[in-house]
Amino acid sequence: RSTLVPYTTLFRSSYPDKAKEQGIEGRVVVQFDIDTDGSMQNITVIEDIGGDCAEEAVRVIALMPKWEPALSWSNKAVKYPVTLPIMFSLPEENKNCAE
Repeated sequence: RSTLVPYTTLFRSSYPDKAKEQGIEGRVVVQFDIDTDGSMQNITVIEDIGGDCAEEAVRVIALMPKWEPALSWSNKAVKYPVTLPIMFSLPEENKNCAE
């Protein structure tokens, strides 16, 4: 079971109002670095769909606990980049709101 699963629930429970009202769905892609101590650094949105979805993605990612750092061949912790696509899908009851 993925450690990201609890955070996907946060996206569903806090879908941005602006995106709901405008019927916005799609993928936001966020990039960040995992530092040698497992902390997230340099959170950047590289694909946005509007409706405050990018801001929500960054907010939820910032709530995540530290990750396991990557290890080099010599078994030392190293900084590494992560690219994370996040899908925003409206529940069926909200899909007709923007029409």
